[in-house]
Amino acid sequence: MSLHQTTITAATVTTRRQRANADNAALATTAKRDQSDFNHKAVKVLTAKGFRRSTIAATLELSERSVRRYQSTQCLAWDAERAVELRRISIAATLGTVRFQSDDDVEWEDMMLGARGDTRASVFDALKEGLSQADIARLLGISLPAVSRHVKEIARRRLAKSQAEKFNENHLTY
Repeated sequence: MSLHQTTITAATVTTRRQRANADNAALATTAKRDQSDFNHKAVKVLTAKGFRRSTIAATLELSERSVRRYQSTQCLAWDAERAVELRRISIAATLGTVRFQSDDDVEWEDMMLGARGDTRASVFDALKEGLSQADIARLLGISLPAVSRHVKEIARRRLAKSQAEKFNENHLTY
C-alpha cells in the first residue's frame, strides 16, 4: 500500500468516525429532548392532580428547581390534550349530556361516536339549539361540508316523513 492510499484510507476512516459521532450526538440530543418533554408533561399532569413539588421531584428524580421551571412554562403536549378534553366537555355541556367517564369509556365512546347516526343526531340536537353550521362543525370537530351533508340528510328525511304523514291523512280512512 502506498503512502497516498494510506492517507486516503485514514481520511475515509476519520470521515466515517465523524459521521458516526455526529449521528450518535443527534440521537443523544433527540433522546434527551424526548426525556425532557416527558418530564415536562409528567410534571404538568402531577401538578394538576394536586401533588406537591417535592413529591413530583422525588417521583421523577428531578430537582425541585426543574419541577418549578416545568410548572411555570408552557407544555404543548399537555395543552393539546387539555384542549381535546375541554372540547369534549364543551360538546357534552352544549348537548346537555355531561358524563364523567374513565379513559377506557371515553375511548370506546369516541370510537362509537364515529358512526354517522350518532353524529347526525348530534348535528340535529345542535340545530335545535340554534347553532350555525360553522359553530356545529367547530363544536363537533368535523368539517363544514360534513355538517352540510348531515343537515341535508336530516331535511330530506323530515320532508319524506311529513309527506308520508300527509299521504296517510289524505288517503287512508278508517
